[in-house]
Order: sequence, then structure tokens, then C-alpha cells
Amino acid sequence: MTGSFPIFDIVVLACGVYLIWAAITMKRNRTIPGIMVRKGAEISKTADTEGFLNYMFYPTLMMGIIGSISGLLGVAMIYYPQIGMIQFIVLIITFIMLIVYGYMNIKAQKKFLGL
Repeated sequence: MTGSFPIFDIVVLACGVYLIWAAITMKRNRTIPGIMVRKGAEISKTADTEGFLNYMFYPTLMMGIIGSISGLLGVAMIYYPQIGMIQFIVLIITFIMLIVYGYMNIKAQKKFLGL
């Protein structure tokens, strides 16, 4: 994306920062953020929300950190195009982590929340 406005990278950076915020809020308030479950899902009284929070805290935090790094590197490529290969490797790691994170989230929803 050298020489162009990196809107995609800014969106990835914003999503990464939001996931970091969601993980910290989730840990601090002991509530499940809306981004963590599908839209319209009702969490029953018998759901193990504590187990879900403990299981998903570190993956959410790591996904946020990796997304933020990927977005920052994409924006930095405007000024430092020589980091292109590093940014490409981080982008691949981000994509793989996104797939793993999605799988873990679905698995945690079924196991702990019964969704």
C-alpha cells in the first residue's frame, strides 16, 4: 500500500485496539462484551460466564495486540516501505490468528454459554 492512504490498516488498528479494550473491560467488569457473542444471543442464567471469561481473555487480548501491530506496520509502510516483508509476515500471522480466534470463540460459546 505504499503511496496510498492506508484506510484498511487504520481499520485493522482500530479493531485491534477495540479488542484490547474489550479484553480488559471483560476482565475488570466480569461481563461478556457484545462483540464476543453472536447478535441477539441470550445468555442463560445457567451459563458458565466465568469460565467463558477466563477462557477467552488471553486469546482476545492476543488478537487485539496482533491486530494493532499489523495495523501499525501497515500505516508505517507509507514512511518506511522497506518493512514490507515484515508487514507481510505479520499479516499472515494475523490472518491465521483470526481463524484460530474465531474457532476458539465459537467453541467457548458452545462449551460455556450453550449457544
